[in-house]
Amino acid sequence: MEFNGVILNPSDNLSILELSTTNLSNLNITSSDLSYTRAVNLVACPNILPDEYYCLNNNIIGPNMNIIHANLSNLDLSEIDFYKMHARNLKACPNMLPDDYVCIAIPDESGEYVILGPDMVLEHYKYSGDSANMSFAYSNMNNLNLTNMTIYNYDFTGTDFSNTILDETSFRDCICPDGSLSNLQDNTCSNNLI
Repeated sequence: MEFNGVILNPSDNLSILELSTTNLSNLNITSSDLSYTRAVNLVACPNILPDEYYCLNNNIIGPNMNIIHANLSNLDLSEIDFYKMHARNLKACPNMLPDDYVCIAIPDESGEYVILGPDMVLEHYKYSGDSANMSFAYSNMNNLNLTNMTIYNYDFTGTDFSNTILDETSFRDCICPDGSLSNLQDNTCSNNLI
């Protein structure tokens, strides 16, 4: 497979790559490491994937994957392992998710969605000079299970986390519901709710 002018062996470490819109047809990547790789809107799916990874709607989905901007419409993801998956700015929610996972609208005017649940990652990438956090301010985020989730660079000012499980949830560079900064609270907002 050629990627950005470099020939890749399908058994290579394919982690942390941007493979979106790539043609992966006729590839067997069963021994490839796909950690933190983004492979959405593919031209064609590979023939064979590692265990626990699936190519659905031309998106590779599985543990540790980045599926930002994926189209998950009409999919049953109830058997998918969402461990450390990063699933935001989705074009549509899937039809089914595992227990304790939800797909909600991002509270902005994008019309996009985010999947939240145990052991996932929710990260907004800050750019040089970008001081604003992505905002879930004044949102209703109650009755969720965010156990062991890692969240970076979000504003939760005034957000209602009533009955939400936040055990071992890490809030890094976030604004907590009471307006305090999570990095001054040992990277948690659990003690700074409203």
